[in-house]
Amino acid sequence: MSDHILTYHEIKREEIPRSAEIVFRAFNQAAERENYPKTPSIEPVTTRLTEYLDDKGIPGLLYGGYVDGVQVGFFMLRKLGIDEETWEISMLSVDPEYQGQGYGARLLERALQKILDLKGVLAVAAVMERSTHVLTMLANHGFTCEASGVPVGQDLSIWMLRKDMKNAAAASCSPESCEGCSGGCAG
Repeated sequence: MSDHILTYHEIKREEIPRSAEIVFRAFNQAAERENYPKTPSIEPVTTRLTEYLDDKGIPGLLYGGYVDGVQVGFFMLRKLGIDEETWEISMLSVDPEYQGQGYGARLLERALQKILDLKGVLAVAAVMERSTHVLTMLANHGFTCEASGVPVGQDLSIWMLRKDMKNAAAASCSPESCEGCSGGCAG
């Protein structure tokens, strides 16, 4: 883990290009490693982040993680329409140049704290099915398997995970314990 201090703030419009670059690079690095389809262009990522920033209905709260003034990570929180207390952690990414230093876990911890600050009681996340590193990180932070094998494209599926924010000692799962999960595993 890096000794560098990771600071956070909600990103501004002018930070969208760097945030999109981080998400794009991190996703494509994972796609190459885990053998799932890459995103061919950064434009859809930039467009999507801009749309979330501009949304007046259920806005995306976009956050950057910074080390010595350089943005090294990104995550987004979205309130889901399920109820007023459910928040999705989305696009949590660390620039490949800064991976392996504990920044992903620190970004996740910040996202969870922000959900608590917003009076959220349930955190959810969707993760590419083959992303064992991310699944393990989420499990280490108390997320449990809600469903696996949810199709999102040709030869591409995701895990749906959740964390009960009221119960800090919620059971966790790992990719191994959720193998073949049909939505009822508790780790």
